[in-house]
Amino acid sequence: FVTASPDGFLSLERTPGKRLVLHGVNLCFSANYLEHDVADRLVETLRRAGYNSVRFHHHDSRLVRKDAETSLELDAENLDRLDYLIAALKKAGFYVTTDLLVNRPFRPGDGIDCENEATLGNPKSLLPISEKARANLKAFSRAWLLDHVNPYTGLPLAHDPVLATLSLVNEEFLVIAWGRAPELIPRYRARFLEWKAAKGLPEGDEASFPAFLSEIEGDLFRDLRAFVKDELGVRCPVVTTAADSRGLDPDRGTIGDVVDAHGYYAHP
Repeated sequence: FVTASPDGFLSLERTPGKRLVLHGVNLCFSANYLEHDVADRLVETLRRAGYNSVRFHHHDSRLVRKDAETSLELDAENLDRLDYLIAALKKAGFYVTTDLLVNRPFRPGDGIDCENEATLGNPKSLLPISEKARANLKAFSRAWLLDHVNPYTGLPLAHDPVLATLSLVNEEFLVIAWGRAPELIPRYRARFLEWKAAKGLPEGDEASFPAFLSEIEGDLFRDLRAFVKDELGVRCPVVTTAADSRGLDPDRGTIGDVVDAHGYYAHP
């Protein structure tokens, strides 16, 4: 298993004095779900190029059946393809990393507490203020990472040392994402008033709004971290949110084990 060493680097539990350097690629959307022969060719190409890791990204929406009423029913064909790719990478000596949430939208059948269907497509805005949304993410994560056993490795991904790190929520920080769903803005404002009252702050204080967002986001991350560690039994280092490091709140370093900072050249 990968570990986070005291001197600030990745290491391995059996060789704690050695640094582990991962050099890899992102696979996005349908690139995560290859036919078996294509997966074998990809792994060999990456191995020959000198890579030793792969990130599964924008994967979660396609792990759900298109015709399902809820966002919790896994797509058997895509799940099998991802299982095979993970096993092929593991056999070739690769590590993998991924996120609990990237872009999987909630669906009307999930029973999330919102009225506008467009709001269901903003899960990052919902998670900090909706217990039902948070329970849905936990149910999805449990179904995929723990209850499902990869037939090609014999292990659930949560317990497989091939998993190098696990991000709880992919980009972005709540200070950016909170207002993406107009339906939720009044709920955030109401929670902010309650937060100020509890702290004895004047009702008209607006300057503390970023601190409020940071605190409830930290509460979300602590809850999700406890879930993946204590309930799923994940042993690899956990990332709170993979994002641009310029917005990183110092408190995040006390919740996660490692920091995943995203930087982009000439993007998009």
